[in-house]
Amino acid sequence: MLLQTDRLHLHTLGVAYADQLATYYQENHLHFAEGMPLITEEYFSKKFHKQSLSYQKKQMEKMEMFRFYLFLNEDKKMENIVGDVGLSNIIYGGFLSSTIGYKLDHCHINKGYMLEALKRIIAFAFTQLNLHRIEANIMPRNNRSLSLIKKLGFKKEGYSPNFLKINGKWEDHIRFALLHG
Repeated sequence: MLLQTDRLHLHTLGVAYADQLATYYQENHLHFAEGMPLITEEYFSKKFHKQSLSYQKKQMEKMEMFRFYLFLNEDKKMENIVGDVGLSNIIYGGFLSSTIGYKLDHCHINKGYMLEALKRIIAFAFTQLNLHRIEANIMPRNNRSLSLIKKLGFKKEGYSPNFLKINGKWEDHIRFALLHG
């Protein structure tokens, strides 16, 4: 699946991209560590990312999750992943909701890429998946992400103590949501 913005193309990926994905995480290990669960050495292997991409494909086929990988438009061969955005925990029926999460390569922060990507993913979620609600959970000290989510119109809904185990420690999160319409 492909989504476009002015400066990016956002793709779902198959197992053939396991090397690029492993490289993306290796090059951003320290940058991502402050916002992810503890990572083992296995996490950086091609084998791990083949399994991860295979799992993502199955989840997308069931419409339970979508993960898009960001590439600069000039990267026609899709060699360098510069970020990713995931819609997970998609629930249909009366709820029509999803959680959104995102990461950006440390070399590409403060250039507006994530704002651009999130606008496109949100439009996809509301118009193509017909979701009503997108939730974001952000650690209180993540000022960059807090600013970004507010620019997109997300509203604060609450505070969740010890919400997620990040880098080996239970972390509080602020809950935000964006409603369609």
